[in-house]
Amino acid sequence: YIIAKILNELDIEFEYEPKDFIRYRILPDFKLYINGEAYYIEYLGLIDNPRYRERWFKKLKIYEELKVDDKLITLTEAETGSNIEQNLKNIIEDIKHGRLKITESGYSKHHYEI
Repeated sequence: YIIAKILNELDIEFEYEPKDFIRYRILPDFKLYINGEAYYIEYLGLIDNPRYRERWFKKLKIYEELKVDDKLITLTEAETGSNIEQNLKNIIEDIKHGRLKITESGYSKHHYEI
């Protein structure tokens, strides 16, 4: 809900659970349209759960095989309190200005804690 709320506030065109990869049995959480390009957001809310994490890495492999991993942004919650809304706004600014951070987290090429 918070992600959709922020996207609406920022007037970002988006789809919730787009069907782009349905034939591969994956539904991204969000598809955003920014600067004429599509980006995908996956919120990894249960990544500490071993079964969830295993499923995530299988899904990530599909994104990589489909060559959309450069447009994939993963999110996890910070362990300590943070301003989730402001962090999401900062991520959108990173996308708009072509400065998505490259991460070594293993969750994706562009992983952010919110």
